[in-house]
Amino acid sequence: CKGYGSSKREAKANAATKLFNELCGLKKPMASSYTVHETHSQDTLECKKNPISIIHEYTQRNALELKFLDGIEHGMFSCKIKVGSLEVTGLGMNKRAAKSSAAVKMIETLQQLKDSEQENM
Repeated sequence: CKGYGSSKREAKANAATKLFNELCGLKKPMASSYTVHETHSQDTLECKKNPISIIHEYTQRNALELKFLDGIEHGMFSCKIKVGSLEVTGLGMNKRAAKSSAAVKMIETLQQLKDSEQENM
């Protein structure tokens, strides 16, 4: 998915919202899940819906099994997310960062699968 905006963060946020809408098969797009604020020439991104919430909603709508497995790898926190037969691992300085990283990777993996299915049709 491509997103557009006046900053890199806004473009990423718009792309993530578009991806979420496509993954969930929503006919009417949801309002942006992100709000971008510019403060003292720095962009800050406030997320109303985080990647973990997006994964939970996707698995519930599609009746898929979801598992989170926390651990430590290479001296960092890790989180493994399993959605059906798919599995990804995220690393972070704390459990929350690792879980969020894994959720973003899972969203990207699901999008790649959806894109390849559409190409094969």
